[in-house]
Amino acid sequence: MPCTYRHPRDIFGGTIVSGVYIVEAVRHLDDRAWAVYLVGGLALVWLGWTTRMTITPDGVVVQNGWRSRILPWAEITAAHMVTVRGKQVLQLKLRDGRRVRVRAVGAGLLAGGESYARHVVTQLAAARQAAAEGGPGTDRRR
Repeated sequence: MPCTYRHPRDIFGGTIVSGVYIVEAVRHLDDRAWAVYLVGGLALVWLGWTTRMTITPDGVVVQNGWRSRILPWAEITAAHMVTVRGKQVLQLKLRDGRRVRVRAVGAGLLAGGESYARHVVTQLAAARQAAAEGGPGTDRRR
């Protein structure tokens, strides 16, 4: 059964900041700046609510803002936390050497701290192991 993870910072922080943008749009209704504030606010809400990682029996679906990636288990060689601009985020290492950052999983204060991040990494490892052993929903031909 798929399990989806989202980062509370993106959901709540983006919603709060977008609220400020929308209030500014209302305040600037008499000039053209309102459209910039409104579009910026709506974009932040959309990004916050769509950034996610979903673990499925067949692999991982990573949606970072405007881009979605479907990564089969056979492509993922490792999952670990890395520091990016002073923040801990999950990174998936792929078989071809590429790395995919998962913005939806972090170890910050709002994300539940390091225990949350460890939990997600553990869930990834367990799902990957189940796929390697030919668990339900996996295709051994990969």
